[in-house]
Amino acid sequence: MPKILRWFTWMCFGFGLFLPLSLIPAGDHFINGQQVTFEEFWRRGGGPIFFVAGILFPITGYGFVRAQNWSRYLFTALQLAIPVSSLFFGTLDWQVLLGFAWTAFVAYYLFWLPTVRDYFGV
Repeated sequence: MPKILRWFTWMCFGFGLFLPLSLIPAGDHFINGQQVTFEEFWRRGGGPIFFVAGILFPITGYGFVRAQNWSRYLFTALQLAIPVSSLFFGTLDWQVLLGFAWTAFVAYYLFWLPTVRDYFGV
């Protein structure tokens, strides 16, 4: 497994912590820089997003470990969902542009780098 892909895999399994942490009503919850209650965090969609991400990222990590081709598409889609959702709920600023640049790097790495393509058997 290539080095950066190994890092992506560990990141995916680490993001699995989103699932249990989205269910624990402890700590501070912020939406658009405003502190909200746990119930408000769930009502506005933060809780469900973290819950689903806590499921999909470990599935993607498993796909990376097993060299499943679909995991490249799922990981890229998850990375693209972050800046796209920021566009819908916010404004276009440097952080959103940085998110699109990160997504472009991920897509290039997973789909066009020969060593990664060989790992997935493409």
